[in-house]
Amino acid sequence: MREFSAGKTAGKRGKEEKENRRGSTTNLRKEQLVPLHDALENLMRFVRERQCGRAPYFYRYLDYMKNNIEIFLYIRGNPEEDFRYLDKILCRDWNAANDMYIGIPSCKWFEKGPREPAMKYLELLEEVNQYFVQEQDREEGTGF
Repeated sequence: MREFSAGKTAGKRGKEEKENRRGSTTNLRKEQLVPLHDALENLMRFVRERQCGRAPYFYRYLDYMKNNIEIFLYIRGNPEEDFRYLDKILCRDWNAANDMYIGIPSCKWFEKGPREPAMKYLELLEEVNQYFVQEQDREEGTGF
């Protein structure tokens, strides 16, 4: 019985380590919020212009991120504490937008057709992603 509970604890620890490695917070600084907001707006505009029918599932997370940045910029409480919460929320939403099965990686818009829109899409994604790449990922070259 003890082995089972120890294994369960080790499993929780492994999950926490994985979550920390994925980044429950970013290296984002307050002065980067406006450029990140602009990058999100550019990406969202590009997606809106190219969608056929409904917006892709991940679009809602981009919208959540943009709205949370706007709220933070317009409503000031305790800037340091609020920024820590915002940082965690933005990271959570970016990770959700990058879900393997229903997020950005599952989007197959540009498998066929001209390369220019595909390259622009990747450029816009990287513009947003750069704010969420952890220092460790930068060193290893595994940001996206």
